[in-house]
Amino acid sequence: MTYQPPAQTYRPVPVERPADPTLAEWWQRLVARIVDNFVVSLLTSPVYVAYFIWLFDQLGKSLDRSMNYGSSPGQLPFSPLGLLVWIVVLGVAIGAVGFGYDCLCHAKWGATIGKRVMSIRVVRMDDRGEVATGAAAKRALAYPLAAAVPFIGSIFSLVDVLMQFNDPVRRQCLHDRFAQTVVIRTDPPRPPAGPPPGYGPPPGYGPPPAPPGPGTPR
Repeated sequence: MTYQPPAQTYRPVPVERPADPTLAEWWQRLVARIVDNFVVSLLTSPVYVAYFIWLFDQLGKSLDRSMNYGSSPGQLPFSPLGLLVWIVVLGVAIGAVGFGYDCLCHAKWGATIGKRVMSIRVVRMDDRGEVATGAAAKRALAYPLAAAVPFIGSIFSLVDVLMQFNDPVRRQCLHDRFAQTVVIRTDPPRPPAGPPPGYGPPPGYGPPPAPPGPGTPR
């Protein structure tokens, strides 16, 4: 009777994929977004100027009424309907300008002004090619749509940004996954850890190989 060893079961060991060094860092994307928000604010500044002109005009008319004719204690210094209209106009203007700015810059150059400052750009996820207009539009829709929904939009924007920390391989936010894009660096990436290529003793340096043992073909 021969002894049969028990069958061994092998479990695959999960291998963690390292992060791609060519991907943009989270702080690069954050600084780029801050710069882009400043650019969008400059582009929408005429709307803000018109709003403040209207607001000061309403306050002036209210002060004139109170000094010359008197006003009831509960009377507002401006029209509530006019204020609501201006809030809607400001929201639509910021959303439209932000969408057009992101979509145009990514579709034409692959990067906004903020991304150019930080030496990063947007490319397709599968082959790192140029972003098409449709993908750029999908990616740009995340910001105006989120801003149009009160409270929930702010939560969505926060979750959108934090999703890149849950994806160490591609570092994609929700709008990146929606458009199938990634953000890469345009400057040379950092060298990998460890000795550089070619580091070590030259060929032939070191102890001689051991002689072959008995029965080894010579």
